[in-house]
Amino acid sequence: MYHKFYALFLGLFLCTSQVSASQGQLELAAQAYDKGDFYQSVKIYEELISEGLDNGHVFYNLGNAYYRLEEPGKAMAAYLAAKRLLPRNPDIKANLAYVHGQIKDKLEYQTESGFLNVIAFWQDSVTSKEIFEVFLFFWCLGFLLLGVFYWKRQLVLLKRSGLGMLGVAVITFSAFLISQNQDAVWGAVSANSAAVRSGPGELNTQVFELHRGAPIKITEEEKDWFLINLSDGKKGWIAKKQVSSYGFKNS
Repeated sequence: MYHKFYALFLGLFLCTSQVSASQGQLELAAQAYDKGDFYQSVKIYEELISEGLDNGHVFYNLGNAYYRLEEPGKAMAAYLAAKRLLPRNPDIKANLAYVHGQIKDKLEYQTESGFLNVIAFWQDSVTSKEIFEVFLFFWCLGFLLLGVFYWKRQLVLLKRSGLGMLGVAVITFSAFLISQNQDAVWGAVSANSAAVRSGPGELNTQVFELHRGAPIKITEEEKDWFLINLSDGKKGWIAKKQVSSYGFKNS
């Protein structure tokens, strides 16, 4: 009994300590940014992200630091990661649009419209996590109302309401599955120029070229290469070292 309590207490303590440590590092990163030490700011943010911190505000701040270092490709990748987590944030949208307007390749940061893209109209305003939370709310509320009905069977309205809530939950869960299917890892070209090839390897044919800042959708990885899709329908393989992304680990 005491061992279980101690383990629980230790787990909570370590979790709290980790959060406090992250908060301290975030403050150091912000201070470095304010002082104009953008290299140090980037270093701290990247370390926190590599340790598993998945926070839209951190990616946004990282994008700002990279932009001040005149790294539009890395800034674009960071802003895209921030947009995935905070799709309604106006500052992220504004900065993303500003950097996007400066890149050479006129590519959008979403793929061509398809059937799922059309019906998933909420993609740019709601995250998969938020949809799942809505599903859980209606699912639990529906069963709660049905539970009260079976206890007080004369309250027929509760049964109808409960079934209605479960119906909404099923629809919401369907939206969640669609969002999961549509949820993609986006990155950007960080090199001045990058050859996109027909296969994963330098010996494969170059099919086209991209330039710094071009947004790319990453669909697969093989050793040192990413398979990418572009908004204009083109696809091919690009070397990981020429890409900045969050979701797939660059090697």
